[in-house]
Amino acid sequence: MIGSGNGREAQDSSDGSGGRDAPEDPETPDASDAFDQFSKRSALVEALAEEPLSQTDLVARSDASQSTVSRSLSTFEAMDVVDRSGDGVYELTQLGRLLLEKYRTFVAETDELLRTSEVVTALPPTVDLDPAVLDGATVTRSKPHAPDAAILPLIDVKPEATSLRSCTPVVWTAKVRTVTEQIEADDLSAEIVMTEDVARALSSLYANHESAYGTGRLRLYTTPNDLPFGLSLTETPEETYAAITVRLEADVWGTLVNTNEAAVRWVEARFDEFLERAVPWTPPGFDALGGSP
Repeated sequence: MIGSGNGREAQDSSDGSGGRDAPEDPETPDASDAFDQFSKRSALVEALAEEPLSQTDLVARSDASQSTVSRSLSTFEAMDVVDRSGDGVYELTQLGRLLLEKYRTFVAETDELLRTSEVVTALPPTVDLDPAVLDGATVTRSKPHAPDAAILPLIDVKPEATSLRSCTPVVWTAKVRTVTEQIEADDLSAEIVMTEDVARALSSLYANHESAYGTGRLRLYTTPNDLPFGLSLTETPEETYAAITVRLEADVWGTLVNTNEAAVRWVEARFDEFLERAVPWTPPGFDALGGSP
């Protein structure tokens, strides 16, 4: 009997439950399940975010049946998303409000991604793109008969621009003309990274860039590698315009422009990476210091 008693005591002390089954921890909701429920019943959750409501009020505010609303509320209760008071009024818990904010952010970022998908899809898959770059961005698409249309947003801000940093995979006639005119006429300063093919095209097609170079406010660089996309940072007294330009089709380009901090920071970092691998380029006839020929 003593030995048997000691065995029970040893067993009881080993699990700390005194011989009783330890209660199981409540199951933590799965993230995908939570977002699935929010997606199906976002109107219900948004209504509760405004004020506590009864089940009858929720049915009146939604296009769902009473049975559907009832099941949804039971599911949200089990997930600790909503809480029901004694008089049958439901309200969002603190967890529910935090999950709703996460859901709203997810929907907003997904909307921006889909809205800008044409440009995003054309970027190399290895590019680490911050989704915040897309928030509020505008996208302009060129057409085969109007290839410069994609850079019109960049040209529009040039009259008030004070600084331009750009990576240029091709020669855009309108951009070359606008930039060189602004450098010569105003105080615009520019740093431009281009491929060697673009540099040769500039030398053979355009003479204006040479006079702009003579001002000392234009710095040109070449890279032996292809530029997978174009970049532009245009600073004005009010704000900075960050742009990403990609080839959508053979002669069709798309440009994404944004002014938020994430876009400016991302484009600036990519420009610095391209600049680090580039070497200074001097137009034919100019010495290394940019003096007159």
